[in-house]
Order: sequence, then structure tokens, then C-alpha cells
Amino acid sequence: MKDACKTIGHHFLEHLYGELDEFTERRVVQHLAECKKCGEEIREWKATLDLIDASTLEPDEELSEQFSPIVLSIIQRRVSDRRGPTWATTAAAACLAMAFLAQIHFGEGPRPVETLHRESLPPVVSQVREMEDPLLEQVAMKTRFVPFG
Repeated sequence: MKDACKTIGHHFLEHLYGELDEFTERRVVQHLAECKKCGEEIREWKATLDLIDASTLEPDEELSEQFSPIVLSIIQRRVSDRRGPTWATTAAAACLAMAFLAQIHFGEGPRPVETLHRESLPPVVSQVREMEDPLLEQVAMKTRFVPFG
């Protein structure tokens, strides 16, 4: 009988809230009619739930009137935060973009070889250029390619 009590005991709350299917409900009701121990336990459950239901407090009207504007302001703040970037975010992005463009324009980035002064180049560079020029001219003659000047 203990196994039956344990099985039926798992359905006590569902029985009290009327959430059991018809077949299980009949089994629980039949078991409660036959078992004094489970009958006493279900009465204790019922008494406990009745106490909980009786002690449920309704919100005070004055509290509700004070609470509603607070909740609404919090909701409005969260909605406005989701609308998109604020002016501060936009300004920061613009500053970063301007700094990036200024670095590109005024910065000391790599310069093409043509803009370097020949005096500042190592001697090997001028030797390579002297070797390249005749080779480029030969390639240009054979392929009718006009080399960049």
C-alpha cells in the first residue's frame, strides 16, 4: 500500500487545483476514500492552501498610485535607450573618424620610393634602379608596354 500512497501523493496538488485528467482523478479520489493516512495528508494540504489563499494581500490603492508612475518611467527610460545611439555616441564616432582621417592625411605613413630624396637612399637602391631601367625598356619594346615614368 505504501507504493500506491507514494504514487497518489505525487498528484495531491494537481487534485486540489483540479488539474488532473479524468482517469487519474478517479484513482486519487478512490485512494483517498480507502486510505486514512492519505486522506489526513490531503486535508492538511487543503488547510495550508486555504491559509495561503486567505493571506493573499491586495495592493493598497495609495501604494498602487505611487508605484505606477515609477514603473512607467523605468519602462520609458529602457525604451528610449533602445532607440539608437545618443548624441554622445555619435559625437565620439565622428571624433574617431576625424582622427583616423587626419592620421592618414598628415601622418608619417610609408612614402613611395619616388618621393624619397635620392641622397637619403642607400647606395644599393640606386644600383637596383640602374639595373631595372634597361630591363624595363627591353620588356616594353617586346610587349609594347609603356612603363610608368
